[in-house]
Amino acid sequence: MLRKALKKAMVFLGRKDDWSEVISKSFLNFTIRIGSKGLNYILVFMLIRLHGVESFGKWTFSITIFLIFQLISNLGLKAAMIRYFASSNDQNGSINLKDVYLKSLKLLIASGVIFGLILYFSSTKISIEYEKAYLSESLKYLAFGFIALNLVDLNTGVLRGLRKIGKQSFLESTGNPLFSILFIGIGYTFTKDFSSVFGFYLIALYVFCLVSFILVFSEGFKSESHHQKVSSMKILSVSFPMFFTTSTSVLDRWADIMILGFFCSDTQLAGYSLVSRLSKIVSLPLNSVNSISASKFRAKYVENRYLELKMLSKSATKVIVLTSIIPLLILCLFSEYVISVFDRQLVFAISALYFLLAGQFFNVITGSVSQLLNMTDGHVRLMWISLISTTMNLGLNLLLVPLYGINGAAIATLSSLVLNNLMSTYIVYKRLGFAPIYIPFQKVKTN
Repeated sequence: MLRKALKKAMVFLGRKDDWSEVISKSFLNFTIRIGSKGLNYILVFMLIRLHGVESFGKWTFSITIFLIFQLISNLGLKAAMIRYFASSNDQNGSINLKDVYLKSLKLLIASGVIFGLILYFSSTKISIEYEKAYLSESLKYLAFGFIALNLVDLNTGVLRGLRKIGKQSFLESTGNPLFSILFIGIGYTFTKDFSSVFGFYLIALYVFCLVSFILVFSEGFKSESHHQKVSSMKILSVSFPMFFTTSTSVLDRWADIMILGFFCSDTQLAGYSLVSRLSKIVSLPLNSVNSISASKFRAKYVENRYLELKMLSKSATKVIVLTSIIPLLILCLFSEYVISVFDRQLVFAISALYFLLAGQFFNVITGSVSQLLNMTDGHVRLMWISLISTTMNLGLNLLLVPLYGINGAAIATLSSLVLNNLMSTYIVYKRLGFAPIYIPFQKVKTN
């Protein structure tokens, strides 16, 4: 029933031929992401129940450090794969995709080794700086996970560019928590030692990586001899601005956790991590539509179909906002109950949840603005926007966290999201002549 209602809404909001694929695949992605969120919350619940709130805080902090290194180590190649495979799909396969893929594969393996060594040998130093002894052991485990997660990201970008949304959504959002639950849960039957959790998580990553290759190879690549080959330097020239954007995005996303680690206990980290995860439910429809709209935006931009690009992006934002209202209201009205499901002692983080929900909702009402910049050759400008907002986020965290703890971190995150999206919306308007922001009761002009 929900799917039929969405289809009717889309026909009303925009061109039916534009929306048929967007709706069917976005709905599939949305369904998978709901399942993914459920799995993530099961993982959080399991860690808290099996090892306690404080141990979940330790898990959160260790994984955050690992993911910061990992998302920098992937060199922006995930986004580059989306660009190459989407463009090749829409331009009669003029690029040798197999060659691009294999060169990117080698780059990521090398990068994974380098960053793994850096994290392994700096783990003790990091643990001393944060005065958290457990980091020395947990980060040594996680240092071996870069190659696996980098290659999963690569395969995710390929499938997203090919518009294989079901497979892409599984790799992007479902596979990691699913295999983590399985292997950490099985591991608990052998040992109750919390440090072993990271070892079992590492096994889960490599099984997940193997599955990602099976999904990609099932698609096959166009690799005829007359197709254009792309040098490794050319690939990096496309990926580097996105790499820079990703790097600043990583700092922007996890600056709060990194700075909270200096000033807060692991229990406070656990509370903040939980409400941060809960707040992101609001942007679930945005992420689902983005999963298919990226390649559609790119195709319409390359073909100079700017009016259709405008209609597609503005109509998408309207539907995204309308479908985000329900989870927003549920979290606002029943926040204490939802947090208590995980552990009653984490209710202290409820104020931080409200700030984070405000930030996520602002992220939603500006629509797929970052996607528009990335897919319409505005990735360099997006890079500078990300740098500015990240700098502000870091500054506010350093200023507010010592004074207000997790609430200060939440306010910094809210401010960063508002600034990033306002600047991105302004640049899209200047470059493309429209802004994808949602304004209630405003009709989309068709000329």
